[in-house]
Amino acid sequence: MPVELGSKDSQLVAKKIKDDADLAWFDKIIAFDDLTICRLLADVEGLPHYVQFEQIRIVVSDGDDYYFNPLVNGDQCIALVKKHDVERTWQPYDFIGWSYHVLDGKNPIHITERQDWEDVDNPMLNLEKASCLAIILNKVSPDVVVEG
Repeated sequence: MPVELGSKDSQLVAKKIKDDADLAWFDKIIAFDDLTICRLLADVEGLPHYVQFEQIRIVVSDGDDYYFNPLVNGDQCIALVKKHDVERTWQPYDFIGWSYHVLDGKNPIHITERQDWEDVDNPMLNLEKASCLAIILNKVSPDVVVEG
């Protein structure tokens, strides 16, 4: 039986489609390597950049270019967290732990920290990486073409 436009069922169908899209984008970004994460964050910030020695370098027209890696540079990470209103929330259910999401974000999914060094299928996801992925999840279009 077809779903009437504007009905409660049509709203549920639309929400399900959005949930599926959110999950698909989450599945895609969680697999990004560090270089891709840094490149996408530089794009979000509108910073002209290039790759040198498998790292992102930011172009400074009247000064020295610098490396951009908020995954290991705490100052860069904190600046992004503040700018994009990333919130850290404790998820007590089943001892899930700390999760990160963008307060004004369009994607409701939280990125959860993982610190299991022995699980090769689910590598460690520290607070810096979880924060950066939360920004990408909400500030980068799922239609973006990711190279490499």
